[in-house]
Amino acid sequence: MAWLLIGVAVLVVVAIAVVTIGAVVGRLSVEAPVSVFDEDEAVEWIADRLPFEVAAQLSHDDVRQLMLWHLAFLEERGVATETAFEAAPDAVVVAEDDGLAYVIGQAGEAGMEVDDVQILAVLEAELDYLEAIGAVGPRVADPTGEGALG
Repeated sequence: MAWLLIGVAVLVVVAIAVVTIGAVVGRLSVEAPVSVFDEDEAVEWIADRLPFEVAAQLSHDDVRQLMLWHLAFLEERGVATETAFEAAPDAVVVAEDDGLAYVIGQAGEAGMEVDDVQILAVLEAELDYLEAIGAVGPRVADPTGEGALG
């Protein structure tokens, strides 16, 4: 009789576990994962992946400032949001050149001693970081939708 009660208890526990896990998996399959942007982690990640020539000339503070200007640009364009709870747009395409031009302008206004190649290297590494944490979708080859043949 004791074995029967133990068997029933095990079956009940397994059934509850299966239903609970199934519900969680079902919910997670339709919800977008939340990407968490950690500023300090991003600066380290970006600085570690810069080409040697660029990394030798930029401090972590320089990398941080360039990254923050670029994030401000993305926020102005409606790509980035302050919190994960804000409604994100379905699809926003921003040309890479626009962000680069914005950051170059900000660096010039601030009197920062960086060149365009250094800024480009930081922004490319930043984009790689954002892709790595799942904060951005894949790059769009032709945002006009006309294709390679036009």
